[in-house]
Amino acid sequence: MQLTRIARCILAVLVTGGPISAIPQPKEQRLHRASARLSKVFASIMSIREISDGRVLVSDQRDGLLYICDFATDRVEPVGRRGRGPREYETPGSLFPLAGDSTLMVHIQTRRALLLNGGDMAGTLPASEQVLQRAMAISGISNAGRVLVERFPEHQAPTAVGSATLGERDSSFLLLVHRSSGLGDTVARARVAERRFEYFQASGGIGIRMPQPNPLAVKEPAALSLDGWLAVVRRDPYRVDWRRPDGTWIKGPGLPTTRTKITDAEKAFLLKQWREEGLRRRSAADYGEFPAFYPPVSTSSVGSILLTRDGNVVVSRSRSSKAPEPRYDVVDREGKLVSRLVLRVGETIVGFGERSVYLSAADEDGLLTLSKHSWPL
Repeated sequence: MQLTRIARCILAVLVTGGPISAIPQPKEQRLHRASARLSKVFASIMSIREISDGRVLVSDQRDGLLYICDFATDRVEPVGRRGRGPREYETPGSLFPLAGDSTLMVHIQTRRALLLNGGDMAGTLPASEQVLQRAMAISGISNAGRVLVERFPEHQAPTAVGSATLGERDSSFLLLVHRSSGLGDTVARARVAERRFEYFQASGGIGIRMPQPNPLAVKEPAALSLDGWLAVVRRDPYRVDWRRPDGTWIKGPGLPTTRTKITDAEKAFLLKQWREEGLRRRSAADYGEFPAFYPPVSTSSVGSILLTRDGNVVVSRSRSSKAPEPRYDVVDREGKLVSRLVLRVGETIVGFGERSVYLSAADEDGLLTLSKHSWPL
């Protein structure tokens, strides 16, 4: 008996790990040539922020410095100085735009945040500020003074030697918190990245060790825009949900994706890619358990998603040996796919300006240059 067309498609997916969505794959686009490029070489680029005069703040965490960069003159200067005093920072952090040319630089590990006005340090937030004390991660600040924070559910402290795993079905809480009061509401839950915890006997009781997770263990990322729209990227099925400022939700449609199996050949591809990105683990076994298939979303030095000034969200997609170039899905506020961008190997989107998108490009030593391209396409 002959298979029907639908049955043949299903069988092909099961055997080859092909597209799992009936939605047609989008036409892929490439960015225009760079309109400007800095000669400065960066050790890393964690975050960028374009201000109204076209200059760009760059947070280089590996170098431990915050820079203000002028593409028109190719001039790059450090901002502020390192330290623990007022208007000083130990480590540069993520840059969150506020109203006008104000920017908040947050380093959640040290619970410090500095306010910038244009390219100048303007002040230091008190360490007692509730948002800094309570957040596990900050993923955006709105003009209304709401901060998107992520928190794990409360758990009991370990009482015995052993181990536990935070599974891919476990969730964190996404809260919108008022900067001034620290009070807020849980607005969503998001799946966490799988992670293992090891409990060992220490001199003062039970200690906790957290081995580095597999880089393919990716959470469901979220981001809050200045105008109060909240985007959450869902993994299964792959889609983007949006929360409007009035609290109502838009559940996005399923987006086209390809279900690629992680074979030994794919592991070899990943090991090479991760070594080029600076990860030093030697073999696949050093990365622990691999998922059976690539997740739809990947992560980079600036995270899995970025918001554009024109209201879209840009999602970093997983790469494979058959599609090694970086790819990004551009999704609008109805959850619909606008376009898919393809970059050259070694390039990463690190942020957006009013009419620009900024790319980092890594050389064979892992050092980065920063270029500016027109946006939207």
